[in-house]
Amino acid sequence: MTIRTYNLEDLCVNLLLTSNCNLGCSWCIANEYMEKVGNSKEISEDSIEFLVQFISKDKPAQLNLLGGEPSLHKNALGIAKRFYNFGINVGFSTNGLWNQKFRDSFDRRDIPLEIEITFLGWNNYKAEKAKELRRTFEQVKGENVSLGLILSSPIQSYEEHIALAEKYGFEIRWGFVEPVKHTSNLFAYQSQEMVRQFGTTIYEMIKKANIRGIETWGDLSAPRCAFDDEQIRIFGSNLNDIQFHCPPFFDISPDLYIWRCLNHAEETPKSLKDFNSLRDAYKQLNKIKDNLNERGVYDECKSCKDLKKECSGGPAIAKILKNGK
Repeated sequence: MTIRTYNLEDLCVNLLLTSNCNLGCSWCIANEYMEKVGNSKEISEDSIEFLVQFISKDKPAQLNLLGGEPSLHKNALGIAKRFYNFGINVGFSTNGLWNQKFRDSFDRRDIPLEIEITFLGWNNYKAEKAKELRRTFEQVKGENVSLGLILSSPIQSYEEHIALAEKYGFEIRWGFVEPVKHTSNLFAYQSQEMVRQFGTTIYEMIKKANIRGIETWGDLSAPRCAFDDEQIRIFGSNLNDIQFHCPPFFDISPDLYIWRCLNHAEETPKSLKDFNSLRDAYKQLNKIKDNLNERGVYDECKSCKDLKKECSGGPAIAKILKNGK
């Protein structure tokens, strides 16, 4: 593992199977968008058929099934298999609160999945949900699983994540909480100093995880300036993976609307049906994302040599959500 860079051949798509969810996290950016535009609650069979035909002609490197909570879709694993049969890696991003029907289907499946389970910390689950989640951890032991750590504070504990990852053989996938307008949750990006405090928290978490042989990888929302030059060396280890510039991907809603990033989805109310290929759709959507990256928001950005190459865009998105420009 290392500091990753990507090109168009690494294109990944995130397919939201449903906007239904059985948890309801306050910081969920999907909830904010879905509620505002009134999208369908669940992707239709006709839309799946369209996607199968469309994607079979222009295969992405990976297709991730998301929601809402994707396990609530009645045919989530059947859909996964249809895409896997085209030679596409399939990811499954879940909160781990599975009903019995899905558990049975999961045990019967005959394809591999790259599973990511977002874990909020035991204090955030009532007793029954905690019991369901522990059952899921036992069920996926030995699978390809990343345990999701979403940091909403630089003093947030991560010890439970490390303990679970060690117990079950999971990786840890981490990220700063995305800016969300309806909760005013822009905390992580208020200043470059705050970004650096989050970076120090992650650095300490990674060091402790590595001592226990746990691999880590960073999601899409960490600017390069979160880490000083000494801290950045930890990503030279083969245990740790990060990318500072968002890799090529976009999201597909249950109604087949697409966006490069949910935080500016309202700027791009386009349908996948308006394009001839996945890569054509990505190129059009990426123009908006690139404009955000190049703006910068801190005084320090003006002299940053890494702004265009190694900035996630998170600070600029936070500024737009806060000030409307």
